[in-house]
Amino acid sequence: MAELSFNEIVRQVVLKLPLEEEVRILYLKRRSIHRGSEWSREDFEDARKRVENIIDRSVEKLLVCIQSGDFARADDEYGHRRGGAAIDKIMSVVIEAQDSVCVKPLPVRRTKTSMFLDVPVESIFFGEWETNH
Repeated sequence: MAELSFNEIVRQVVLKLPLEEEVRILYLKRRSIHRGSEWSREDFEDARKRVENIIDRSVEKLLVCIQSGDFARADDEYGHRRGGAAIDKIMSVVIEAQDSVCVKPLPVRRTKTSMFLDVPVESIFFGEWETNH
């Protein structure tokens, strides 16, 4: 039984947030959060249902951040090189929401790596199996 990776969970959280498509893509590009291998819609739904509580808890907490202006402030501070971007907040909230994860991702930190790596841009966009939930 396949499991969703951390990146795939973050992608689902970003997809459920009330953001414009361009903003979603920008957030995913900032931390190079690409989709994994292609899934059948049924397999993806099964794997997604197993982490639905993590996704929902994350979205619930992040909606408060969006409404209070935390995302706008985070992106402004990120633009002035004073702090993390909104995607960093999203990733932190997802980490907090995970109940039993053996291997957690490394803490997010600013790097000098360009957001435009050698990875094809198409892998940033949402796959057909990820949408319509």
